[in-house]
Amino acid sequence: MERELVLITGLGGVLGCPFALQIANRGADIVLWDYNSSTDEQTAKFGREMGVKANAYTINLTNHDTIYQTTDQVRSEMGNDVTMLINNANVVPGLQLLEFPRWPAGEDPIHQLSRPFLDDVGLPALDDG
Repeated sequence: MERELVLITGLGGVLGCPFALQIANRGADIVLWDYNSSTDEQTAKFGREMGVKANAYTINLTNHDTIYQTTDQVRSEMGNDVTMLINNANVVPGLQLLEFPRWPAGEDPIHQLSRPFLDDVGLPALDDG
């Protein structure tokens, strides 16, 4: 996975940090996005100790303008485009599909609201190849 730049959202749950550290252990640089900066920064620190570039960003994934602005910041600070996206934000572990809560109108889960905009984060790099 060397030379990959992997963006992982949702570091606060049970999957985000282990995903990030396994990916860093394989030599990929990591970009961490979550609304909780302490979780992000601690995981980024572990990644840097493993010898990869690792940056954490506190971001509200329901704000589309913020997604695009932070993407530009990532390109500037990390030196290239995201090559892989793990959209782990607001994933509810342990529920079957039919057990998933019904969301009131206007309160859709972050995972669904952010998806089209997160896809844009990595797609420009894929178009070049």
